[in-house]
Amino acid sequence: MPTWEQRKLGDLALSLEYGVNAASRDFDGKHAYLRITDIDDDTHQFIAENATTPDTDFNTLSHYRLQNGDLLFARTGASVGKTYLYRPSDGEMYFAGFLIRARLHPSV
Repeated sequence: MPTWEQRKLGDLALSLEYGVNAASRDFDGKHAYLRITDIDDDTHQFIAENATTPDTDFNTLSHYRLQNGDLLFARTGASVGKTYLYRPSDGEMYFAGFLIRARLHPSV
């Protein structure tokens, strides 16, 4: 059995980035907008029933689209450190500005 090794998140990530600063609008059925309030406190999964869409031009959002294995965590307020691990089964998703995305090395 392998042993645990303490590592810095920055050493495991290709990048650490803030999300897009955009208002939300009613869910368009395709483009989900992940905000801190969309992450369940207990399961750390996406709450699909509350889905919204970023209110912005999607041609400018490709950088904020989540990829398999992206790790997100809250950077402000009472929910600092709240986490979510993106799964493609959650659909096409973009992340909001009060979240930080760690795009992890493929080996992680």
